[in-house]
Amino acid sequence: MTTRRWLQIVVGLLVATVGVLAGLQGWRNMGWGSLSQLMLFLMGATIVFNAIWPGRFGLATLTRAYTTTAVLLLNTLLLFVLIETMIGVFVNVRDGYVRPRFVDVAEIRENLPYYQQVRWGQAHWAEIDTIPERYAPFTVWVSQAFEGETATVREDGTRLTPGADCDAPDAYTVFVFGGSTVWGFGAPDEGTIPAYIQRTLEEQRNDPVCVVNYGMFGYVATQGTIRLMLELQRGHMPDAVIFYDGINDVLATSQNQAAAGHQNMAPVARAFEPNTLSSALLTAWQRTNTYRLVVRWVPNAPSDAAGPTLPPTEQLAQDTADAYLLNYNVVANLADVYGFDYAFFWQPVLPLGDKTLTPDEAQFVNGIDTWLDLYAATYAEVEAAAPNYDNLHYSAGIFDEVEAFLWIDPFHVTPEGNAVVAQHMLDTITLTSTTRGEN
Repeated sequence: MTTRRWLQIVVGLLVATVGVLAGLQGWRNMGWGSLSQLMLFLMGATIVFNAIWPGRFGLATLTRAYTTTAVLLLNTLLLFVLIETMIGVFVNVRDGYVRPRFVDVAEIRENLPYYQQVRWGQAHWAEIDTIPERYAPFTVWVSQAFEGETATVREDGTRLTPGADCDAPDAYTVFVFGGSTVWGFGAPDEGTIPAYIQRTLEEQRNDPVCVVNYGMFGYVATQGTIRLMLELQRGHMPDAVIFYDGINDVLATSQNQAAAGHQNMAPVARAFEPNTLSSALLTAWQRTNTYRLVVRWVPNAPSDAAGPTLPPTEQLAQDTADAYLLNYNVVANLADVYGFDYAFFWQPVLPLGDKTLTPDEAQFVNGIDTWLDLYAATYAEVEAAAPNYDNLHYSAGIFDEVEAFLWIDPFHVTPEGNAVVAQHMLDTITLTSTTRGEN
């Protein structure tokens, strides 16, 4: 054997050994990292065999092997697609599949006559799509600082409340928590719920007023409660705290099929779970029609193969209401310790209200058909519980007597609707000049 072939064997063994050693820690999982290590091993092995048996692994041999493998894989893939399509048609027809009704609210919303008429309408929707978000401890995400024509986000992720005098040491301070409805989706800075509260309190009081908008896209009540705790830890003491929630709490439960979670848990969870090739293949296989048929028809198939049994709607609704009320109790205790007023408002949602809808609003009646049962059940739970909590106000019907156009989708309203909400809050609760921290 020549020196060149011996050198080739040594190099091949080294490459193969590196592949094996590098893959020892994660070899069993066959992750994407292990796949590259496997390729190193195969490359080294090929170099060794080509040195020992020259000519057997030449270019012509490898080309023929590649062509044969490619043809087999392509035919297998085409056959699988054909079988998958046929099974999908069979299963859906047998199950009487009916495509759920769902209104594409985003497409309709931006073209509403209301937003064609207001000067800031088109600019607002263009800006909404460009406001970035960043990670935030415990609450998971907040908006990044942003300055636009209709929306301004400060460095701490809160949206600007025009006129708020938060630097004055004697300012009467109100924190408002909630989701995108509090943030002011569909409204300019001056048209949010906190902005209307700010203006009204300025008229009613002689001292400076600071209303802080802690609303955040997708936030549930738990995230608002945690944000309040974080602000207290930082020494930011309010005179009053207002929570305006409900919609996102139900939607998060629907997404997760469990209460007490935040929205978009699946993509967040993927950041902490191993992204292995085997798990990815298993997930892909479980989403196929073929898998559905195997689980249903193959004898002795594992009973839990299709995933866990989903809780009934009534249980999910009760769990959602219980989680919400627990947040109420946490804030009540914080208010007792730190000496601030507090109020919780359970917000309206279009399909469950009795408002006489305008033609533009009526487009959104079926916008939450997929989740309507869960919304109805959860709202009933909170409505029944509200009389037992002094500072909890079930406000699902606050728009029932309003005839003007308000709803811009099943969840959000115009600035005029935000004004109705703000006035409802101030008419319902009494904000006092509490001396913070006395308790």
